[in-house]
Amino acid sequence: MKESQNKSHPEKSRVAFWIWIIAALMTLMIVTVLITAGLVWHAMRNGPRLSEAQTKMVLAVAEFPSLVKQALIEISGESTTPLLIDKTATEKPYWIRKFPSHEDKGYLLFSGVDPKIKYSIIQLIRLSDGEVMA
Repeated sequence: MKESQNKSHPEKSRVAFWIWIIAALMTLMIVTVLITAGLVWHAMRNGPRLSEAQTKMVLAVAEFPSLVKQALIEISGESTTPLLIDKTATEKPYWIRKFPSHEDKGYLLFSGVDPKIKYSIIQLIRLSDGEVMA
């Protein structure tokens, strides 16, 4: 009976060791993600704790995954901008286009794809003169 207990004990300690290693790695990963998120948040808000060079570096590291995704999409040959459609394909001849509208004192929050840079953008546009405010 003691012989079977001795054989199972090393097995239990091996399993406990791997559980401990996995838990330690998960904890390290969570702490790393939280610190990185805090740094990116601070850099995006131009916080005082980072120099300009550090801010650029943090934002470059944060942008890296999207650059990898974009590169993989381009390598696969898929369209990088599926929302970028030629307006002549959808526009009807009876549509009236009047922009900027001098009578309209409001603003337009535009979300779309910039055809020049082929990347998604969000702009705040003043309707009276068409100026991009932000």
